[in-house]
Amino acid sequence: MITKQTTLADVVRDYPQAIPFFNELHLDYCCGGNIPMEEAVQGKDINVDTLLKELMAYINSHKPSNAGAHASLEDFKKLSIPAMLEDLEQTHHVTDRQLMGGIETDLNKILLVHYEHHGELLTRLHHLFTLLKGELEEHFAKEEKKVFPLMRSHPNPTRDILRLVRELEEEHTNAGDLIKEMQRVTDQFTPPEDACPTFKRTYSEMQTLFEDLFVHIFKENSIVFPEYEEQGEVQKDANRDAVKVAADIKMEDCGLCRAETNPEKSEVLYECGDCGATYCDDCAESGCPQCGAPFSHAHPIERSGSSWNPNMG
Repeated sequence: MITKQTTLADVVRDYPQAIPFFNELHLDYCCGGNIPMEEAVQGKDINVDTLLKELMAYINSHKPSNAGAHASLEDFKKLSIPAMLEDLEQTHHVTDRQLMGGIETDLNKILLVHYEHHGELLTRLHHLFTLLKGELEEHFAKEEKKVFPLMRSHPNPTRDILRLVRELEEEHTNAGDLIKEMQRVTDQFTPPEDACPTFKRTYSEMQTLFEDLFVHIFKENSIVFPEYEEQGEVQKDANRDAVKVAADIKMEDCGLCRAETNPEKSEVLYECGDCGATYCDDCAESGCPQCGAPFSHAHPIERSGSSWNPNMG
């Protein structure tokens, strides 16, 4: 049930066909979609009760079809995380780069041709778009060459990878802010009366780009990244359960080498604060061999019968 406390992102996740509805009202379901609906409309000439009624009517009259962005979202949610990352690179990254290249060419043309009458507007728009294009190109490269490969090779996320994911989300927010400013400057891409066909095409292509970016960012912020982080939480719980079972058997054993007979094992054990695994000095060179977390994320524990006290110097 959709209420005032439902977020825009949750609505789109459950009812992808609502995307055009939110786009028409310029409501941000991607970068700022994780706030309640009644909060999302603050400062806008929108009554939240009326919005809810119109939203439900729109959803009921626009059932999911086998084409369009909502069909793409439904298919996307069924993919594995590696397949999701591949899909993002092969669809949105390709489409958005192509659209940005065409817009850049046309925007430079109309900046020169219409400078006399619309120089202030077009100079500001050119500046904002140039910033956005540069940030997105660097962002895509960071995803394709660094973060996505790490996510593929580490199904169970480490703190360092999650930190990189948070950086991507912050970059999404920055891109969203630039887009909103361009929407404001252009009066939601309303061309002036004397606009030539290239002028109108530039505005139209910008709208197409931004609508694709909204879906693109939504997929990452609201589907891929939460699911990836959840995998880490599931693994962490499984590891902690395994540690408890091992502790019931023999608390003084290292979780990795307890089957080995070694009378000279280190008396020091560590419990990883990230995944809950126990390990000894002999089993780790720089931290947890299970998830890669450094020693600083672990706390020492004492083998039973040992005279070593981890709380004393």
